[in-house]
Amino acid sequence: MVSLEAGDEQSFGGWVQSRRRAMQLTRAELAEKVGCAPVTIKKIERDERKPSRPMAELLAEQLHIPQVDREAFVRMARTTYGNPAHPPDQALRIPPFLLQENYKPYPAVLKFVERHKELARLEAGLQQALAGDGLPVFLLGEAGSGKTALMREFARIAQAANPGLLVAGGQCNAQTGQGDPFRPFRDILGILTGDLEIDWTVGMLNREQALQVWACIPDIIQAITRFGPHLFNVLLPVNPLVHRLAPYLGGNTDWFELFQASASAGPASKPGLEQGQVLEELTRVFQNVAARHPLLLILDDLQWADDASLNLLFHLGRRLRGSRILVLGSYRSGETLPGQPAAQPLAELAHNPESLILELARQYGDIQIELDSTSPAEARAFVDAILDLEPNRLEEAFRKDLYLQTRGQALFTVETLHS
Repeated sequence: MVSLEAGDEQSFGGWVQSRRRAMQLTRAELAEKVGCAPVTIKKIERDERKPSRPMAELLAEQLHIPQVDREAFVRMARTTYGNPAHPPDQALRIPPFLLQENYKPYPAVLKFVERHKELARLEAGLQQALAGDGLPVFLLGEAGSGKTALMREFARIAQAANPGLLVAGGQCNAQTGQGDPFRPFRDILGILTGDLEIDWTVGMLNREQALQVWACIPDIIQAITRFGPHLFNVLLPVNPLVHRLAPYLGGNTDWFELFQASASAGPASKPGLEQGQVLEELTRVFQNVAARHPLLLILDDLQWADDASLNLLFHLGRRLRGSRILVLGSYRSGETLPGQPAAQPLAELAHNPESLILELARQYGDIQIELDSTSPAEARAFVDAILDLEPNRLEEAFRKDLYLQTRGQALFTVETLHS
């Protein structure tokens, strides 16, 4: 809700001024939109005049106040102070879709079962990263082996056990491939700067993860402004960012105004931008954010990654030591990776995800988790666990037949049951 507490430094007029500036409107432009003189906007912003209710409603519309907050906005405009339940130093108010605590937007799916050893290894990696010794970990397996489900379950467990952890993920795309540079990292930056609703709606992020990210957006924007000024409109489109955050700005907008000043410098101030500069700046942004908020960065389907993303992953991967960052990637492989070869030229790594993983393993040790190496006993235990999620009278003969048909392959087993 839009509100101010008695005794706070920023008044309603000061908040209107901050919002107007955030939307890059002059007083004259805002006055024209609401049908008044620029001097009237000036007096409102100086708290020398209270707007009428119709004018307050027009201001709410032109300043893009969310619909659920507009009545509170109008009340605040007509009184000295608003509801003290929401302090003005809250940098961003929570968007409506995250206020619905009991709302479950994504259809229920089968609960996660088994994979205890793999989860334990991922937990050990996370604890190492939380202690300031970051690393990459890669899940390897054929299609349908459960890589994505395992990453999603681990992210849920990790965030629940470590409320300060920021979780963000990106997915490589088989259709766009090389024509969509930096795709998974653009997804990650989008999530870290508030592009949450789609991932939350489809179940890629849960409410706790989304709320934690939302609360840290000012810190993230400041890190990008300071350490990654060339990332704007290269990896992070500015206009969508402004439009998704402006309706929820709270009392302190200095961080937002500094971001806008940096972003508005425009491409003319960034001639000859090289890929190496992008790699270094994003790495520094992640390191700076992780100094305050540990990061779990998830990269799915690396077999489809574009060259630019692989270059960035390799650049970041070699610089995780000393930071609180765990990079978790998945790679579809039809066979076990061969033994570690001699170091390859870095240029070749951009075209070979397997070589990239092995090269990072030379630095970090055992960072590969094979999901295709499940023993027959573990595969059969998975089949039984899936069946026992619901009460049933399925006998041993059925269970054995299902195992013989699917061999405990995660997706095949689940889809066979569904059909």
